[in-house]
Amino acid sequence: MLPRRLGHSALNRLLPGNPGRFVSGLRRGRIAAGFRRGPVIAVVSLIGAALLLPLAHATDAPSGWESSNWTGVVAGAPVPGTGLPPAIVPVVTTPLPPEYDVDPTYEGQSQCDPSVKPGAQRLADLIKATYGTDQTVWIPRGCEVGGQSEHKEGRAIDWMTDVRKAQQRANAEAFLTWLLGPDSTGRPYGNAIRLGVMYVGWNDRIWRGYEIDRGWTELKGCFSKPDKSSDTVCHRNHIHIS
Repeated sequence: MLPRRLGHSALNRLLPGNPGRFVSGLRRGRIAAGFRRGPVIAVVSLIGAALLLPLAHATDAPSGWESSNWTGVVAGAPVPGTGLPPAIVPVVTTPLPPEYDVDPTYEGQSQCDPSVKPGAQRLADLIKATYGTDQTVWIPRGCEVGGQSEHKEGRAIDWMTDVRKAQQRANAEAFLTWLLGPDSTGRPYGNAIRLGVMYVGWNDRIWRGYEIDRGWTELKGCFSKPDKSSDTVCHRNHIHIS
């Protein structure tokens, strides 16, 4: 999630189930609080916007995953599928203050501290509360495993959801539409900004909160790697959020 060393004192969070107790933003790890399961939606993407329309029935056959070279700005998933089953989105139940912390900046992992940070844990809890406790969400990673990663500071999540599986793709796209769409005040990408999202990796592409105007761009040369053996590196079988 957002850089750990910035103060981010402008936005305090009310902990669910504990009225009156506030925790300041990113110095403690941002907290996704006061959410519940939301309505069924489908996503029809336009440049710079996302429309929410009633979904087709779950029996409609999904189109299946296909490689695409699309890049650009869209409020939601980069290449929405068609004919997907119903999916729900998180809904804010606690009114959020109009103030914002500073906009996201990039701060990569620089130390070994894999203890799970509160903001990452709350986001994982939100995903499970919305899509089911059977969802797999990884946070920490051993510091000896691989290269630089915010997992090694406990401030990144991997939600294991597969673009090749219709329901999982529908869930992922519904979530991304909520995360990257306007918040309750109408601010574009407001939920992602409030949660301190630095970047998102999904379905061959990366979205950067610190370079919003770039939109979704190609991730790690994945447009030329359509084989299933590349699904992990290309983030087709999980959403990464730092």
